Amino acid sequence: MAARAAALAAARAALAAPLVFTAYYLLVLGTWRWRDDAAWQHFPPRFGCDDKALLDARQNVSFKPAATPQAAWLLAPPALAGAAAIALLWLQSAAGGEAAAAPPRLGLLGRAAAAQLPPARFWAGWCGGLSGADAAVVAFGLAFNGLWAAAILGRYYSLADLLARLDRGTPRWAIQTELTAIGLGALLYPNLLLLFYPISRGSALLQALGVSYPSAVRYHRWLGHYVMALVTAHSLGFWGVWLALGEWRGQALDFGARVNNLMGAVSFLSGLALWTTSFEAVRRASYGLFYAAHHIGFWGFALAGLMHVQSMVWYFVPGLIFYAIDGAYRVTQAIGRPATVLQAAAPGGEQASVASLLIAAPPYAVAPSGFVWLQAPEISRLEWHPFEYTLHPIPKPDPNSNSNSEPDSNSDSNEGAAMLIHAKAYDRWTSRLVRLVAARGSEVALRAEGPYADAPLFAQCAGDDAIVIVAGGIGIAAALSLLEDLPSTAPSSRAARALLVWTARHPAELLLLAPRLMEAARAGGVELSAHVHYTGKEEDLLAASEAAARAPEAAARGVPKAAAASAAEGPEAGAEGPSGAGSPLCPVLALGGSLGAQAAHKLAAHLLACAGAFGALLLVRALATVRPDRPWPVAAAGAAYVFAVAAGATLPGMLLLLASSPRRGANPRRGRGAAAAAGGDGAGVSEPLLGGQGAGAAAKPAAARAPPLARVVAAAGGGGGPRLLVPLGGGAPEAALALHAGRPDLRALISGWLAGLKQLPSGDAAAAAAAAAAAGASDGAASDRRPRIQVGCFAMGPQGLLDEAQVICSEINRSGGRSGGPFMRFVQRTHNL
Repeated sequence: MAARAAALAAARAALAAPLVFTAYYLLVLGTWRWRDDAAWQHFPPRFGCDDKALLDARQNVSFKPAATPQAAWLLAPPALAGAAAIALLWLQSAAGGEAAAAPPRLGLLGRAAAAQLPPARFWAGWCGGLSGADAAVVAFGLAFNGLWAAAILGRYYSLADLLARLDRGTPRWAIQTELTAIGLGALLYPNLLLLFYPISRGSALLQALGVSYPSAVRYHRWLGHYVMALVTAHSLGFWGVWLALGEWRGQALDFGARVNNLMGAVSFLSGLALWTTSFEAVRRASYGLFYAAHHIGFWGFALAGLMHVQSMVWYFVPGLIFYAIDGAYRVTQAIGRPATVLQAAAPGGEQASVASLLIAAPPYAVAPSGFVWLQAPEISRLEWHPFEYTLHPIPKPDPNSNSNSEPDSNSDSNEGAAMLIHAKAYDRWTSRLVRLVAARGSEVALRAEGPYADAPLFAQCAGDDAIVIVAGGIGIAAALSLLEDLPSTAPSSRAARALLVWTARHPAELLLLAPRLMEAARAGGVELSAHVHYTGKEEDLLAASEAAARAPEAAARGVPKAAAASAAEGPEAGAEGPSGAGSPLCPVLALGGSLGAQAAHKLAAHLLACAGAFGALLLVRALATVRPDRPWPVAAAGAAYVFAVAAGATLPGMLLLLASSPRRGANPRRGRGAAAAAGGDGAGVSEPLLGGQGAGAAAKPAAARAPPLARVVAAAGGGGGPRLLVPLGGGAPEAALALHAGRPDLRALISGWLAGLKQLPSGDAAAAAAAAAAAGASDGAASDRRPRIQVGCFAMGPQGLLDEAQVICSEINRSGGRSGGPFMRFVQRTHNL
C-alpha cells in the first residue's frame, strides 16, 4: 500500500513538473527575446529559427544567437507530461480506481472551483457559464497575454523613431499601425502553444488532469475565437495601411523570401472560413459544413501560415503531438472493420424521429460512458458525427442449453458489453440515419471511432448525497450511467435519492427511453422522484403509442448471423473481452485486454510521436540551412516543416498499430465482446434489447436487458392529463407517471424537493463531517465544521435548459451558503460537440 502511494505521488510530481515549467515559460521565459536588449541587434526580430542571411539588409547589423534553444523549452514539456500522464492513469487503474477517486466531499477550494460566478445568467447565456475553475483558467490566459503584449508591443514601439528616420516617405501613423499589427501577430505564439492541447479526443494528459474532452473543447473554442481575433487584427492592420498608401497589390501578393505576404493572406482567409463556420448556429444547422470547413480550413491556416512565417512551427508542434497520436488511432480504426450493430430500433417507421443503436463494444477496457464518433458510408464517407454512449452488459445464449433457458446472471461468461446510443433526427445527416435504422434495422452499415471516456475514472456522483437530473428530450440518455453510479456512492444507511425533471417534445423519446430509465433506477434501488413534461400535441402522443403497440415486432431487429460471425472472427477476437475498469486510453487494439498492455502501447506511441516530430524539426532545420549563403525561402521551409512534422508525428504510431494488430485468422479466441456479439451459434443475442415486446419473455437481470416500449393512456373520465405507463419487467406492475403539459417550473420543483430532503442520519452526518474535514485539509484550507448536504445537479439537453439549471444552482448556492443549506454541484452532461 505504501509503495503504491509512493508510486502515485511520484507520477503526480512527474506530471506537475512539465506543467509548472510550461506556465513558467508562458509567464516569464517566453518574453525573454523581446525584453533582452542584447538579443535585439536587428529588426525584424529573429523568431528562433530565422537565419542571418534572411535579415533585413537595410539594417546592416549583426545578430546574436539565442542563448536558449526553443526546442528544449517547447518540446520537452509535452513529451514528459504525456509519459507521466499515462503512468499515472495506469497506476490509478491498477489500484482499482481507489487512487483515482475524487475526495468524498468538496472542500472549500473545491466548492469555490465548482461555484458559478455572478452574474450567473449573463455568463450562462454568453459562454455557457463561468465557474471558479473557468475563471482561474481565464485569469491565467489574461496574465500571460498581458505580459507578452507588454514585452512585444513595448519593443516594437521603441523602434518607431528608428524606422521613421530610415523610411521618411512613410507616414508615422502607418509605421505605428504596422508595428501594432506585427506585435499582434507575434502575440499568436503563446496562444498557439495552448490551442491544440484540448482537441485530442483520447488525450491521456486531459484524463490525468480530470478534464473531460467536452470541457477541454470548450476552452479550445474560447482560445480559438481569441486567436482568430488576433489573426484578423494582424491581417487587416497591414491591409488597411497598404490600401491607404496605394501599395496593396504589390505588398499583399508579395512572395518574399523572408516573409511571404501572399501565403499570409491565404492563411488568414482559410482561418476566416474555419472561424465563421464554427459558431454554434452554423455548427448545429449544418454539422457537415462545419466538419469539412474545420479540417480543410485548419490545414490551409497551418500550411499557409508556416509558409508566411516559419517560426510558428515551434509553437504549433507541442499541442499537435497529442493530436497526431490521436490521429494515428483514428485512422487505424477508420480503415479497420465496420462496427457490429447488434440491434437497432426506430419506433414510428418512416415517421421515426429517434433511433437507438446497440453496437458491440471493443474487447478492451471501455469507460462506462463517453463519446463515440459514427460514420454511415451510405450517407457520407467523409462525415463523422459524435454521439454519447452508455456501456451495458448484454446476455448471450448458452450453446449447451436450450435457447429459452435463463442465462446465469452471476457468470461473467454469459455477458459481453455493448454501447447503447440514441440518435435524434436533427439535421440532414441524423435524419437520414434514423430513416436507415427504421428501414434496415441492424443491417445498417456503420463505422466507429473511439470510444472515448467523457469523465475521469472516479464515479460521476462521488461525494453527492443526492442528485438532481434536469433533462430535455433525448439528452435523458446520459442519465442512465448516473443512476447506475449513484447507488455505489450513496451512504449505506439509506437509499440513493434523485430528482428527475424531464421535458420531451417528441413521443418517441418518451416511449423508447422511459422504460430503460426507470429500469436503471429500479435495478439500483434509487429513490427516484420523477416529473415528466410533454410539450407536444397530446393526440400525436396517443397515436404514436397506439402505433407502437400494434407493431411491437418492428421495434427491434436482431443482429444477423453474418454480422455476428464477422464480429467473432474480427481482429479483436484474440482479446479477453471488455474489462470491468474504465479506461481512457482508447488503445484500438485488445493486446490481451490488460490495462498495463494498453498503457505500454500508448506510451510507445507517445514517445514515437515526440521523437518523430523532434527529428523532423531538426532534419528540416538542417536541410534549410545547409548552405548559409543560400537558405531556403520561407515558403519552401514552412511547407517542409508541415509535411515532415505531420509524417514524423503520425506515421510511427500508425506503423506500431499495424504491426501489433493480431492477424486475421491467427488462432482466433473469442472474448466476451465477440462472443456476446456472435452468441454460441452465430445467431445473435438471445433476445431483443431495444424495445421488443415479445410475449412470455423470461425475466432477465435488469442490467442485461431493456424493457419494452412504454405506452400512453388518456386520463379516465377526461379529467387530468395522460399517463405514461412504463413496464418494469420481472413480473412487477407498470409504473404510472403523470405527464404534465408544457414546460416545467424548474426553480419551484428543485427548491421544493431540496426542502423535502431530510437531514442526514446521525451516522452519515458524522461521516460527512469527517470527510469534509479531510477534503478541507487536502485543499489547504479550513473546512466547514458542520456537514453541508452536497447535491449534484446534472443537466442534459438543449442549451437553454442547461443555462437555466446552471443559474438556479448558482442562486441556491448563494442563498444557502451562509445558512448551511445544500451545495449544488452543477455538471453539464451533454455537450454540443
